Amino acid sequence: MSGSFRWERGRTMIQSPYIHPHIKRRRVHRNRNWTYLGFVRRHPCCACGSERWVEAAHTGPRGLGQKSDDLQCVPLCAKCHRIESRCLHLVGPGVFQLERSVCFTVIVLRLNAEFEAQLSG
Repeated sequence: MSGSFRWERGRTMIQSPYIHPHIKRRRVHRNRNWTYLGFVRRHPCCACGSERWVEAAHTGPRGLGQKSDDLQCVPLCAKCHRIESRCLHLVGPGVFQLERSVCFTVIVLRLNAEFEAQLSG
């Protein structure tokens, strides 16, 4: 357990919010798969259909300052991903999916199935 303990009222031990600077918090590592990212980039953009400047956009759940697993990526062109005024990075995944009539969950499941079939076949 990180943090220090101190005595308070009635001599009960409670955890202090202070965390010692030499105690490191465990980081949650995400799954990295460079082969899968290359596979995703070979598909056309799922929002506009463009085949130029396609990037693997991470769409899964994540914490502040973290990326989701590589297996949660969808193909998006650079414009739809991060350049346009209504891109994924500016409006967020919920609004982006509604405006573009796409469902990232369905796309991720389809791409994962295709990738597994390609590896096994």
